[in-house]
Amino acid sequence: MLKRILILRNSFNLSCGKVHDTTALLDQLTILGKRVEEIEQRQALQSILDFYSSRPLSSTSKPEDFIAFCAKSERNAKIFCHVELPILLARLIAIADSFPCGLGSMCSTLLVRNIYLESFKRLINCEFPESSEKEQQFVKVVKENEKAHMKRDILRTMGTGVMELKGILSSHERFLMDAQEMNSFKEVESPSQEWLMKLAPSLDEFCFCMVNYNFLSRTLLNVEVLKKEKLDVLELQIDLEKTVRNAVDDAKNICIQTYGDCPDVKFIFLSDGKPMKYAYLTSTISYIVIELMKNAFRATIESHMEDKSSPIVNWENISAVEVLVSAKETAKHACIRISDEGRGMTETQRKMALSYAYTSMKKSRLNTCMGDEDNEGASPIAGYGFGLPMSRVYARYFGGDVVLSTMEGYGTCVYYFIQI
Repeated sequence: MLKRILILRNSFNLSCGKVHDTTALLDQLTILGKRVEEIEQRQALQSILDFYSSRPLSSTSKPEDFIAFCAKSERNAKIFCHVELPILLARLIAIADSFPCGLGSMCSTLLVRNIYLESFKRLINCEFPESSEKEQQFVKVVKENEKAHMKRDILRTMGTGVMELKGILSSHERFLMDAQEMNSFKEVESPSQEWLMKLAPSLDEFCFCMVNYNFLSRTLLNVEVLKKEKLDVLELQIDLEKTVRNAVDDAKNICIQTYGDCPDVKFIFLSDGKPMKYAYLTSTISYIVIELMKNAFRATIESHMEDKSSPIVNWENISAVEVLVSAKETAKHACIRISDEGRGMTETQRKMALSYAYTSMKKSRLNTCMGDEDNEGASPIAGYGFGLPMSRVYARYFGGDVVLSTMEGYGTCVYYFIQI
């Protein structure tokens, strides 16, 4: 197509010479030629994306296998990531393009897609790391991608995209409710909650790929310290009790900043007294425990406030949150159980809690958090609704799980299983 336009333009040049009437037409043909060229480039890029996204991932992508593979040779990590990272980015882009309910059209979702697309283009332009110079160039590109992803704060931006979609759906819902009050559209029910529930499978898949990419990328960038028994925040020998206590303290600080105080925490530790020897991200354990504790603290405090006519909280009468940690060498999984007496959830709330779209934060406070782009360290007691489902994704990536058990009117237990 582009060749035909160029031939047509040249024929005009030969036949019309410098005739003024053809100038506008030639300009239009030039613009059209550029547009066709852009379309062809996009089509070529899409073909490359389709090729990479359809390729299977290596079984070595599993955390424990990848660590063992990298331990044999630093070069292994570079070669492996040169193959796997573009596949993961292509899959992330493909998933974003196929999000249901219009999520892929939200401004924030498109921002994430474009960042991953630019990262993908940088990676596929890297030559195979067969020499020291090419290895350094590849690692440099991976670092550039990592900085771009951290600057945008991918997870937070995706959360904003879900909030944008919820805003659109809720505006439709408000119209339907107003219409029902005016005795019109009586048979119409709002489908927004059902639509939001449909997001969960694709967001699970997206977040799982994102966690996989981040793990491989950050391991590659820190592979030289593998022999020191620590790989960035990945340790080969973990003191689980210390990790849990530190995470609970962090969650307490967040609760105190939000409510002015915090419920007591009762610890129960069941272990053999030996450090757990397996590869794991301590930051991942901390993230999950903090998220679960935040939920337990908030439910406990707010249920107590609902019982009182006064807005003043009597902290002495608030029930403690129980944290039980079982880590025995003979077991296949360690388990962290977090129990609260925060009145539990209804069946609908329980289903929505893992849908990426459930949050109890009020709109005014959420807008404040969303507008504070520079406050990287802030972690509100409730937010975008990603905390619990992302905790489950992280746990499953490392061979564990997060299971929710709730008794409406009494409280909730969350079990975090960690593969040993």
